[in-house]
Amino acid sequence: MARLKPITQHDYLVTIADFAGYWSTFSGVEDESETDTYSDGITKTLRTVLGPKQIQPVTLEKPFDPEEDAALVEQINALRYQTQDITVTVEPVRRTPQGPERIGQKSITLYGCQIVRFMGFEVDTASSDTSLLELELSVDDWAYN
Repeated sequence: MARLKPITQHDYLVTIADFAGYWSTFSGVEDESETDTYSDGITKTLRTVLGPKQIQPVTLEKPFDPEEDAALVEQINALRYQTQDITVTVEPVRRTPQGPERIGQKSITLYGCQIVRFMGFEVDTASSDTSLLELELSVDDWAYN
């Protein structure tokens, strides 16, 4: 019997339109279909029919470093109003002294993405919380490949 090896929550190497960067939080993919029920009238059995599906927006979050994240912020700013869909690849990785080590052989690919929300540059001098970048993307389709 094969032994399961679930991953713990690590960093994610996220490639957004050919620009790769590390994010510490990925909300995951939530793909849901509307359903309705009907009775077939003969067997008195309620049956379920699937309606339209909707993929909820995904959220990425990372601690903000003004120097290290400058290119990433510029890339996001350039993509904000782009009319073409963006493809995003999410790979769970483990950071090692030798560089990132991929966990598993597959990644999550998100198709037809658009930036729907960007939040960053939060300042609160009374707080010791880490300043974060947060990116929310709409998703048309996804694959685990």
